[in-house]
Amino acid sequence: MTATPAATESANAETRPAAIWRLAWPVILSNATVPLVGLVDTAIMGHLPDPAFIGGVALGGLIFSYVYWGFGFLRMATTGLAAQASGGGDVDELRAVLARALLIAALAGLICVGGGRWLADLALWLLSGTAAVEEQARLYFTIRVLAAPAALANTAVLGWLFGIRAMGGALIQQLTVNAANILFNLLFVFGLGLDVDGVAWASVAAQYLGLAVSILLLRHHLRRVGGGFDRSRILAAKPLARLFKINLDIFIRTLAVISGTVVLAANAVLLNLQTLAAHGLDGFAHATESLVGRAIGARAPARLAAAVRNSSVMALALGAAIGLTYFVAGGWIIAALTTIDAVRASALIYLPWAAAAPVISVAAFQLDGIFIGATRSREMRDTMVLSLFAFWAALQVAGDLAGTHGLWFAYVLFLGLRGAALALYYPRVRALKAGEAAATRAT
Repeated sequence: MTATPAATESANAETRPAAIWRLAWPVILSNATVPLVGLVDTAIMGHLPDPAFIGGVALGGLIFSYVYWGFGFLRMATTGLAAQASGGGDVDELRAVLARALLIAALAGLICVGGGRWLADLALWLLSGTAAVEEQARLYFTIRVLAAPAALANTAVLGWLFGIRAMGGALIQQLTVNAANILFNLLFVFGLGLDVDGVAWASVAAQYLGLAVSILLLRHHLRRVGGGFDRSRILAAKPLARLFKINLDIFIRTLAVISGTVVLAANAVLLNLQTLAAHGLDGFAHATESLVGRAIGARAPARLAAAVRNSSVMALALGAAIGLTYFVAGGWIIAALTTIDAVRASALIYLPWAAAAPVISVAAFQLDGIFIGATRSREMRDTMVLSLFAFWAALQVAGDLAGTHGLWFAYVLFLGLRGAALALYYPRVRALKAGEAAATRAT
């Protein structure tokens, strides 16, 4: 079937800068609220008298970075597969992608709850702290892990909403979870007199409230999408095998990302700034995932090229703006996050590194989005592992020679290498023509 001129014009309009911005801004806004919760956690604990509280939340939050970010494949794989099914007009497969993701989320969530105490023991053995900090981190983890089933289901739903370009629904879900988390934080800590346990219970309550909102959003969008759930299709061996392969590749890739970040745990305040920048840049990456997936599903290489070009230019402008803001106003931001003079002084010394990181990391985030939309998970896995090896090699040398400055140098190098390595593989995505796009969807 040949596309009509009107259909072609509508498809091309998806990749124009104004259209990309309409997709990206709700995601940028919703993503910005994710690290904002961490900033509020840090600020609340940073204004309590015992430093063990801020250390416990930082260490406990780092453990959850491994647990939840490790399951980030639920969001990424679901976005790419849903976008390709949407672009190809296969509504039954679009529903099946959602069902498979939710099944994995439910299973993984129950495993996390059942093995929560074991996970805490293992994590604290790997990420040692003082006895007081470890005690607070263990308390934080054992409470917050109760939110795992809801949190992972919300992640799967978020990926599906990105895939169908329902960015407004994604915004509602994320704003609900993160605004509720902040409000519950304030209520439980300052209203009820709790400390680390209050921060943890706030996360649990917010995630289950978010799950209720996710269910309402799914009811609305499933009616709009049409089609039906087919159990035999959902549980078909070939798409399940493909899903598990993509998920495994992205899981390995995500562990490598987190391993590159974990060494910055001592710089908790600046790490929050980098997390905030990362979530902002992810807004354009998420929009790119959807556009790339739809272009591949529709077998439209020209749309693919336009989506990549326009979204990348816009992401670079955002990265430069974030870096400039940190460089100019970073001192005020740090002062607002903690009243501890020693922490402020240390953070100011290394602030230029935190300002440079958003600019250098633009390519990594954008190419992640491109490869997720194309479901090219093997390349993501391989380049990330290679970048991690290079990071650790640089860390051993620079860390010994320059201390924390060397640590930041290795981390910024890691961000740059992620983008450079993926760029070498980008021709594989760019070369997707009609037949190759069809093969990508079918396998």
